[in-house]
Amino acid sequence: MVKDDARWRRRKVAARFAVGAAILEERQLMTGVEMPLAPPGSPDRYNTVGALSDVLFVGDATYGDVPVKQITIYNNSAQTMYPFLYGPNTGQSTAGGYYDPIDDHNEEYRGYIGYAQAGVNYLGLLPGQSITVNVPLVFWDSGRAAVATDPADLLPTDPNTSKNSPITNPFFFFYKNIDGTDTERFVVDAAASSGGDGIVMFYHSEDPMAAVNPGADAPEQLLEFTIRDQDFLTKLSTPSNPIDPSQLVTLINYDVSYVDHLLLPVAMQATNVPVPNTNVKRDYGWIGAKQSYLQGPNSLQAAIANFTGNTPANGLGTYFGGRGWPTFFNPNYGPTNRGVGLRIPGGANILFASPLAGIRSSYSRPFGPNNHWMLSSGGTGPIQYALGGNFRAPNRAVVTNVPGVDNILQALTPGMAVTANGAPAGRVQSVSTATNTVFLAGAPNIPDGTPETFVFSNPASDPYASKLTNLWYSWAAYYQGLFNGVAPQTLAANIASDTDNSGDDYRVLTFTQNQPSLALGMQVTGAGITALTTIVKIETVNNVQTIYLSAPIPGVSAPTQAELTFTAPQPIAFADQATIIPLRFPPARQAYAKQFAATVYEVLSVFSTAPRKVPALPGSMEVVGNSIGGNVGFLPTALPTNYVNISADVRDLVKSALRGVPDFVQYGESLWYPPPSQPTGGQTYNVFNLDPYVWFIHSRLGLSGYGFSFDDDTADVGANGTSTLSIAIGGLKGLGNQVEWAPSAQWGTVGSLATITQGTGDLAGQSIISLQDPVVYNQIRPNDKANAVVGAYVWGPGIRPGTNLTQTAIIDQNQFVLSQNAPTSAGPVFLYFTGKDQPPLTRLRSSRP
Repeated sequence: MVKDDARWRRRKVAARFAVGAAILEERQLMTGVEMPLAPPGSPDRYNTVGALSDVLFVGDATYGDVPVKQITIYNNSAQTMYPFLYGPNTGQSTAGGYYDPIDDHNEEYRGYIGYAQAGVNYLGLLPGQSITVNVPLVFWDSGRAAVATDPADLLPTDPNTSKNSPITNPFFFFYKNIDGTDTERFVVDAAASSGGDGIVMFYHSEDPMAAVNPGADAPEQLLEFTIRDQDFLTKLSTPSNPIDPSQLVTLINYDVSYVDHLLLPVAMQATNVPVPNTNVKRDYGWIGAKQSYLQGPNSLQAAIANFTGNTPANGLGTYFGGRGWPTFFNPNYGPTNRGVGLRIPGGANILFASPLAGIRSSYSRPFGPNNHWMLSSGGTGPIQYALGGNFRAPNRAVVTNVPGVDNILQALTPGMAVTANGAPAGRVQSVSTATNTVFLAGAPNIPDGTPETFVFSNPASDPYASKLTNLWYSWAAYYQGLFNGVAPQTLAANIASDTDNSGDDYRVLTFTQNQPSLALGMQVTGAGITALTTIVKIETVNNVQTIYLSAPIPGVSAPTQAELTFTAPQPIAFADQATIIPLRFPPARQAYAKQFAATVYEVLSVFSTAPRKVPALPGSMEVVGNSIGGNVGFLPTALPTNYVNISADVRDLVKSALRGVPDFVQYGESLWYPPPSQPTGGQTYNVFNLDPYVWFIHSRLGLSGYGFSFDDDTADVGANGTSTLSIAIGGLKGLGNQVEWAPSAQWGTVGSLATITQGTGDLAGQSIISLQDPVVYNQIRPNDKANAVVGAYVWGPGIRPGTNLTQTAIIDQNQFVLSQNAPTSAGPVFLYFTGKDQPPLTRLRSSRP
């Protein structure tokens, strides 16, 4: 989740709150995973230091106590969950100051949830239990929480484990720092817990500049949050540690992130959020997932099992040749331990965690260290087999008869690469299990009878990464083909700056007359342009055409005129690596397909300018991975100068492409996320679906967490003025508001008595509603074009389906303008307001507290 200073606005200051614990079920005594023991000579059984202040900052005489910010976690699943907070304390304001200038920077801090029973401290949150914890300052900026489902490798087995230890340790918990000293650990009581015995173990690994997140294949679900406190951050903002004034606010920003992976259903909800312009505080609606984890046919894991299965139930049709979506490898998951859960990668990680990128599992079981691909797309067997033996000329590797050799020989297949004592020895041609002989293709230059260690390696392949790459590049090729024969055109252009970078972003073009032949993706040269520069956006307002380029024109620092040449879209970098899929559309769909192709082409074009960061991955796959991942921070226009408006233009293109439409603002939600199994474009699957994972998250599961990195308008929540946050695992039980959050209805579905009248003056011909409840008026929002937010939908007598709020009318009369006309009401009528174009599921008896 992007935590850019530009996102935050000045908020009102809220009072502090105390969150009580919810009693969910009676706790039963059971054995669990004991917290890591401190070595002999430590202050006590679990603490390696004498006080919490030895681990992290809790306050001092200069700044006073750290304000109370609390997170409450409810475990609604039938198994123990293992939540922990983590963060590296690297957050800095754009003004240069740290949000936490006191704790060490870029070192790992964590807070593990647990409980105490009979004098023993355990990790985890038991089924049906809740816990409330105070969040230390070190976690406030861009903090993260992980909820792990399996304790098997939560702690490493060796009590001397450090960052340099070559053992299975997917969560990267260390007992020792690299210098051999103990990591700092101290246990405190929770602020509250339903069992009365909740505790938190705070942890600090002091390896300098070496913070490390849990492994990409650790069985956990990621949550993100940022906390601000106006008064306290004002104290921390000094001439030597300046914090941007826009950040001196009180709020909690949060999201459930399914960008990288999906494992666990989690819902988040800010509580006691002040309603603007009132004295009322109410809980926000929830975001994330409301499903159960394992229980029942509608559980999240049941849906994931279908999606990853090789049956029609996966909903993918022939998209991947009938195969289901890949999973992360975890040796602990199996028929007798389904509580670990199937964990699946997000679309970008299909590429960046691909075997073709050389990404290997964190687990050494069952084939030894670094001997299994991280994703199932690389197969279920080991990456390589090693056997001793002798080379017999001209092409035989005769291996030693050791236990299990028959199974290994049977697993060898023609084409596997072979080395002998580390030197290339060709590839497997055939195998004779009867004689323990592997016949090699060719005749390696090895003396007859030489003792060798033969290593047989499976070549990396990935049908998933290949398919996504081929489809994206095929759309680009389709778009290029529409410009065959189009000659370059040189035009005199007026060059002006966009509004970002203090008015120093000269990429905005206008002409003495509109140029209808110009199109998205056209390459622009002249006026000193040397790097790849294309048309990234075209707007026509009041019949005036404006062209936006993908990069500022170098050397231009004031409005000017210049001759620029516009050339038809050129092949995307690395296009020769892709296998082009032919796309064909009926005449009625060709204009729509062209618009969509333009969006896809320009996304690829922009990201083709990013420098290579994953050299092992084919360049075409890295371009597609960055496109799906929305990695605008890698673009030349982000560093060293961050042109935020260019990033915003690219963001909107990516959002449109991944939602399967040419323009997500122009084409409404009913058209988003086209089903991947539906034949289109002359193929037996849906070529408009460029990432089926996004469809699975939002359409099949209906989740409001991040399905890709630019899902801010559906998943990123900023709660002004509050200091408390609730997290519910495996269902909504415990949350005070059971209605889902939406950008235009942040407290969920609300309702008020209102009158319907007809507008006059500038609003003539439009219908106006006047709400009687000022609280509800301040809980809902009209259209917000700048942030691509659709206004709240309206339901009630005389209101036509699909009607939403377009703008405010007379503010002190609590008025909104409707998108569709409605008849004047004879008196007050009760209206409901929802964030989605769906009628409310429940009737609201009263909107008042």
